[in-house]
Amino acid sequence: MKIILITGTEETDKDVIMDLALKGAEKILPKFHYVHFDFKIKKNIEESQKAYERKIKEKIKRMKSKRMKNLIINCNFVEKMGDWYIITVTEKFFEDVKPDFIILMKNCKRQFDKNWEKITETYILSRLKKKIKIIKVEEGNIKEAIKSLKRTLKLIMD
Repeated sequence: MKIILITGTEETDKDVIMDLALKGAEKILPKFHYVHFDFKIKKNIEESQKAYERKIKEKIKRMKSKRMKNLIINCNFVEKMGDWYIITVTEKFFEDVKPDFIILMKNCKRQFDKNWEKITETYILSRLKKKIKIIKVEEGNIKEAIKSLKRTLKLIMD
């Protein structure tokens, strides 16, 4: 089973792009299962990280037992909480999950806190240097990002 993680900041409209790219994608992509996870703060950050990682790992385990060919997971590796940036997954997460590929949606023009995106990008690149595709999302032109995402998924999953 191929595990594809998709991440990016809220400002990229990642969730909208994912929904539009996967709508009707069954016709052009090999069989896949798509799941979206939101990070929620519980009592403390460490407990929240563990709960988030556990939910994702449990889903992967269930999909492996069903012999799914491709699993696409929409999740965040960095969350902004007020003035703080919280790493939502630990180093052990990458060791356990062993993603085949990570797709990072990157904001190009919109004005927002670029630190959030830079932290996310740096965090990913430091862990999976050869397994990452960055898709640039231009303001007002998500059609190109949708096409790029579909092409990338097709290449990864074929």
